[in-house]
Amino acid sequence: MAIIFIFAALLFKLAAAPFHIWVPDVYEGAPTVVVLLFASLPKLAVFAFLIRFYISFLHEITGI
Repeated sequence: MAIIFIFAALLFKLAAAPFHIWVPDVYEGAPTVVVLLFASLPKLAVFAFLIRFYISFLHEITGI
């Protein structure tokens, strides 16, 4: 159950569907440089973490 909640929180941070609905509200009215910084860096970090999490989780389950 905890893995599902962690995965949902990371998908929310990535603004993946169905969480993409709130993204325009967050960045509305912000300067372009700020939006670029806040939209790209956390998403890259979370994406790298998801890949690492996925690989380690599959490695633990399958034993490869």
